[in-house]
Amino acid sequence: MDRGRLRIILGIFYILLSVLAFFNSYYYHTPYNIFWFCYIGMFIIGLGMLFKNGAMIKSQLYILFIPDIIWILDFISYFVTGGNSFFGIADYFFLAAPLTAKIVTLQHIFTAPIALYFAYKFNSKSKYLFLVSYLQLTLIFFMTRFFTLPEQNINCSYKFCGDYSFAIGNLYPVFWFIGGLIMIYLTYIIIDKTFKGKR
Repeated sequence: MDRGRLRIILGIFYILLSVLAFFNSYYYHTPYNIFWFCYIGMFIIGLGMLFKNGAMIKSQLYILFIPDIIWILDFISYFVTGGNSFFGIADYFFLAAPLTAKIVTLQHIFTAPIALYFAYKFNSKSKYLFLVSYLQLTLIFFMTRFFTLPEQNINCSYKFCGDYSFAIGNLYPVFWFIGGLIMIYLTYIIIDKTFKGKR
């Protein structure tokens, strides 16, 4: 299969996977799930693949890359430790849930490397692209806080995800933003420096 056809297939796949994620949110009466960064990111990455737009892909990669790496490590640790993951972030995957929900969740394993490959192939030279990611991060954070409840903790916007909790109180949103901005900028530095060295 040539790369062009593979790109189109994967682009359609990611768009359909995001549609499935949104459908699951509606069908299983969990509409708040539509605000997850990964659901939105899959759709934009899919469009980026279809239109050969590296900027679209990279803007999502800046947001999702480090969280996906953490998720993968936690997922692997569940098997290595015999059911006691490091952070408890991926534990929900092993609970009883519809098959379609598990299919969507598995995207955490392969989205980062696939998006990284296509971001490299369609490399964008935009020096300030990470600012788009910052804007998206901010917008979705406020939408999440406005439309969802603390017990749902979408995008970890109310407290740390997983088994660890720290008594930060009202300062948590500040730490959330600082952490998000650091992750985006680190990913931007790592990816763009790597691409620059390869070009």
